[in-house]
Amino acid sequence: MFPLLKVQTVIIMGWLSVLAGVFIIIEWFFQIPLFQIVKPGSAPMVLGAALGWIILGGTLIITQVRIKKNEIALKTQNKDLEKKAAESSAESDALLEKLKNCNGRYQSVIDRSFDAIYVLDFEGNFIEVNPSMCKMTGYTRNELLKLNTRDIIDPEQLKTDPFIPFHLNYEQAVIRERRLVHKTGKIFEVEINIKKIADDRVMVIANDITRRRQLENELHEAGLKFHALADHSAVGVYVLQKEKLVYINTRYAEIFGYEPYELTDTPGSIVDVIISENYRAIVRKNIYARYLGKVEYVNYEITGKKKDGTFNRVEFSGSRAVIDGEPTIIGTMIDVTQRWTTEEALKLQEANLQTILDTADIAYALFDKNLKVTAFNQLASKFSADQYNHTLKKGDHLRDYSPADKLPEFTNAALEVLKGSPVNYEINYRQPNGAVTWYYVRLLPIIGKEKRISGLMVALSNVTERKVAEDNLHEAYQRIQRHINSIKEMAWKQSHLIRSPLANLKGLVMLLKEDPSDKEILNNILTELERLDKVIIDLANDASDHNL
Repeated sequence: MFPLLKVQTVIIMGWLSVLAGVFIIIEWFFQIPLFQIVKPGSAPMVLGAALGWIILGGTLIITQVRIKKNEIALKTQNKDLEKKAAESSAESDALLEKLKNCNGRYQSVIDRSFDAIYVLDFEGNFIEVNPSMCKMTGYTRNELLKLNTRDIIDPEQLKTDPFIPFHLNYEQAVIRERRLVHKTGKIFEVEINIKKIADDRVMVIANDITRRRQLENELHEAGLKFHALADHSAVGVYVLQKEKLVYINTRYAEIFGYEPYELTDTPGSIVDVIISENYRAIVRKNIYARYLGKVEYVNYEITGKKKDGTFNRVEFSGSRAVIDGEPTIIGTMIDVTQRWTTEEALKLQEANLQTILDTADIAYALFDKNLKVTAFNQLASKFSADQYNHTLKKGDHLRDYSPADKLPEFTNAALEVLKGSPVNYEINYRQPNGAVTWYYVRLLPIIGKEKRISGLMVALSNVTERKVAEDNLHEAYQRIQRHINSIKEMAWKQSHLIRSPLANLKGLVMLLKEDPSDKEILNNILTELERLDKVIIDLANDASDHNL
């Protein structure tokens, strides 16, 4: 009501107002004729006015007394606040001095980091960069500090993935990929880790992943080539680990009457699914001989079991490999039911031997116990002419025309067969044009009615196509393994490079921890360091656990 008056003046006026009201009431009550304030007939109005003066005065007095008390309390509080502010200022000055020293050491660690580290404002302008960032982009520090992050991002990527001001996003740490443009114009890919920090700033750690992308693309291309080769092969192609098929082509499944997914998703051993019971022990023996490294390559023939319960005759060929530390067999399989039926018929139908031999699609030749030719079919004659330049005749001895480097192997195998043990092996012949032709050789004893061995039968199958397919298959897998190893080595190096500066940062945190004046900042730093450490460990574990 009286904003310019002092408190004491207002209190006096309040008392005067109360006294005036009291005086009017006394004059009316005692009928004092001195002032004649209350006129006849106006008593109610005058008394109302007197009461108003009393109420007004009392209100002024009470209000000003409260104001006085509040002023005293406020002065006391102001003194306390001034004292605390002075103390806080002294503490802040001391803390600021320590932080200046700590920041100097922190900046030194960042400058020595192998990772590109830079600080941006919320609009993407560069505030600080380390030497690794300058090296990665080709710009000097002063050049980068004049740029915005949009200036070094591939313009084509900005069309589909525009820059988002950091105050609108990235409340939590975010990892994403960007294509950056080198000062020379070269485009390269990076993986960036973005995190908001104090003072409306963002810290970014960037790693060049161009080499990793190249390796991934090469690995993908190698895989496509391998699948294109295997899927169109006329023979069954398979990859076996721990008695489970990790890969088969369509032809492999067709031979047993299955769909590919049915054989690669079996709950138990594949041996129990597609191999007849009488041959499972033999198959497992051959498998584990290669798993243990006792032999590198095995070729054998067994009886298989088809989905409909019928049996067929199949020939397996496979070599040992190691993929991601796991013993693996990579090989081919063909259905030889027709050939096997033919060979069995040869043993049982000696009277029709020549007819069967001439109609078969395999070169057959029969030898007596002295290794002289007793019978042969047209394909055997052609083989002799093509490989030995000799016209085959009955009574010929193999030593008369066989190359000297081929004869010992055949002779030793023949001696084993004449003892009653079948023998099979592969042999190759180099052609005049430089190409190599492969044959699968099978030697079987000829047993008469009295179970006496009267000679041996030689069956030759041209397996050049299969060998070429196997060689291409192994080459494709070796390329894949090299790419996988390159990716692992790269991942390990990245992990090593990131953990080195991380160890230095942890040391700095321990220095700051000696005087934890601001626990919230300290806890945030420790939490972020542990999170980064976990990301690095996960990266290394993911690379180590990668399976083909």
